[in-house]
Amino acid sequence: MHELIEVPVAHLAGEGLAWAVGEVEGIALCVDGPRDYLTDWRVYYRRGGKISYHVERYNPQENWAIGGPLADKHCKSFGHNKHIGADGEWRTFAYKEGPLLMRLAGGGSILVALCRAIVLLHRGETVQVPKVLVGGGL
Repeated sequence: MHELIEVPVAHLAGEGLAWAVGEVEGIALCVDGPRDYLTDWRVYYRRGGKISYHVERYNPQENWAIGGPLADKHCKSFGHNKHIGADGEWRTFAYKEGPLLMRLAGGGSILVALCRAIVLLHRGETVQVPKVLVGGGL
């Protein structure tokens, strides 16, 4: 197991953000990294049944095939728009019932904003992610 560090959700990006979303979703994740053709650490999950399965990359922050269903699940009603300005970003809302709660988050793409909103809603302002998945800037 890799060492976990606490990271503000607003700073999550890339593989660290993927890990946090997978944790919210209750997906058994693993990381694999620098060797052969892989130059960075990546997040993976096992897809399929008990006998027939394969391991795939888990990247909802950049893959609509994974992130799209998350929007359907967590954002029954959501909005996003591109703010005007030099460093504008997308804004996305995530909702959950019982009691009804909503979180708003931003990012450079709709999927990044969506993933951050989901993590904020279900885990709060900070989360723990494997240290190897976090860029040197944190």
